[in-house]
Amino acid sequence: MIGFFVLRARRRAARESRAWGIIDKEIRDQATALQIRRLQLVTTDAYGTIHLTKWAKEIGYFCNTRILPLLQVEGLTDQWPLLKARAEARIEEIAQRTPPGAILNQKPLSDPRVFDPQMDPFDYERHCALLLEQAGWDARVTQASGDQGADIIATKGGRKIVVQCKLYSQPVGNKAVQEVYTAKQHQQADAAIVVSNAGYTIPARQLAATTGVHLLHHQELASFCERLAA
Repeated sequence: MIGFFVLRARRRAARESRAWGIIDKEIRDQATALQIRRLQLVTTDAYGTIHLTKWAKEIGYFCNTRILPLLQVEGLTDQWPLLKARAEARIEEIAQRTPPGAILNQKPLSDPRVFDPQMDPFDYERHCALLLEQAGWDARVTQASGDQGADIIATKGGRKIVVQCKLYSQPVGNKAVQEVYTAKQHQQADAAIVVSNAGYTIPARQLAATTGVHLLHHQELASFCERLAA
């Protein structure tokens, strides 16, 4: 009888360990995406209060759409109530880390080599240009005059892109999509990109889908353009 209970306990422990392995792997595999979403969704108001409501909802969405389906495939959904709190803590731990390439060098506020949500908008444009240069592009910031909606014009291997940079505290809207699309036509570029530290409104995403404009977080810029130039 004792052996039966020991065996059952071992089987339970094995199922829990297997379920956690699946959960932890998915969190680690999605680390950069989680880090970017946390940067987008955790906001600080004018009084210094940090707002986590949107980020908490995103954690729930991630668990429901990524983790639970994986557990279901393996017949391990019964382990989720036991591991839910541990998984949420692991997501928070991973998401608080700095995304790859987020800091090019530790410097004071508004140095283009390091992102800060309070940096000067022009330094944000230069920061994005530096990220492109790291990916091997020849990037030119158009400065205050702009160039028909392009903040950055970059070339590599015969390809040209135009980029509009938006350092925002709220989701970016339609206007940026319209302007960078116009810049693409004017420059006869291969791609048009809006890059921001914030997210994008639904209308902006809809317009981008019909115009072919790419909407990115600045931490996605280098990897996206590396694939574009390949």
